[in-house]
Amino acid sequence: MRFACFDPADTADMGCDCSLCGDQPQVEPVVPRRTALAGIGAAFAALTLAPSATEAAPMRLPATRGLSFVNVNTGESWNGVYWRDGKLDDAAGKAIARILRDHRTGAHARLNVPLLDALWRVGNRLDADEPWRILSAYRTARSQNQIRRVEKTAARRSMHMLGRAVDVTMLGRSPNAIASVAGREKIGGIGNYGKRGFVHLDTGPYRIWRR
Repeated sequence: MRFACFDPADTADMGCDCSLCGDQPQVEPVVPRRTALAGIGAAFAALTLAPSATEAAPMRLPATRGLSFVNVNTGESWNGVYWRDGKLDDAAGKAIARILRDHRTGAHARLNVPLLDALWRVGNRLDADEPWRILSAYRTARSQNQIRRVEKTAARRSMHMLGRAVDVTMLGRSPNAIASVAGREKIGGIGNYGKRGFVHLDTGPYRIWRR
């Protein structure tokens, strides 16, 4: 079953990556989130992705933050502190940008710290010791076009092309668990591709979908 994203913004220039929206992310009229949720509250009550008003507020970020990655395409891994003393650690930033590069072309994107923070928050909520397993991160237009030839619902202007999205898995954590926690953190775009075993996370407008 597919669900349209809610509380959409004008994403014509940034892509949506929603499996239903494809290249036309704004499939519903733009309405305030509170109004939209009130109108579809009963339907979303059954969704594990929908955050509850009684759940904890998004996690506060500490002064020092670290992450652990494994790129399943290249076999490369990294573990360390990426944020300290109020700024991105330069060496860590370069290493992470390499891990998250387009493995098809070798091209790097400018590192998106909010995306790293989103992964940190979700990982800590999951109380996980395992690294994030990166299936896809930055994509050039060339790579995105290759994917679109196979995945007809893939966005033409994807968040991946801005370096603001990752497709991830984690050993010992199901896609449902990852997506549910990401929903509570309201990190941005959350696509639960449970049948394919991964979750799409991005730092665009808050929206959720399942495929």
